[in-house]
Amino acid sequence: VAGELYEERKRFAKVSVAAVLEASPTRSSPACVEVARGCGGCGWAHIHHSEQLDLKASMVEQALGRIGKIAAPEIAHAEPLARTGFRTTLRAAVVDGQAALRQARAQTPVMIDGWLVAHPLHAAVLTEGRFGDATDVTLRVGARTGPQMVTTNGHPHTYHLPTRVLVV
Repeated sequence: VAGELYEERKRFAKVSVAAVLEASPTRSSPACVEVARGCGGCGWAHIHHSEQLDLKASMVEQALGRIGKIAAPEIAHAEPLARTGFRTTLRAAVVDGQAALRQARAQTPVMIDGWLVAHPLHAAVLTEGRFGDATDVTLRVGARTGPQMVTTNGHPHTYHLPTRVLVV
């Protein structure tokens, strides 16, 4: 890849991909069209789904070694998540009362037409929900049991949400 430096610190630097010169065999086209519009809601959309578990395990091993000074343990792989509808927690900006995801590596809100990564139980809150004077909202859903919760920095009396959504 060709990279573009966007943050440099004493102990690390951050680089974004400016161009893919030669694609890895584990690279795939994102399932969500919103990625092309700049949405940062699914940061690993370009990594083949089967490769994500190995990469996540590697990150845990590296963190344990680097931060905890712990030798890499045997890491058991969990069941892979579905390609869509897997996020039970979503943090979003609020634009004109509606939820919007943020641009990759930025705080700029991106109004999107579909929430491919959102758990299906979020659908009504995302499409019908209005968050009044809030600027930020976090949605949480119990995937197995169904309870839904919304936390935001606005005033609850300005919200319009589907019934049975707990506002905290």
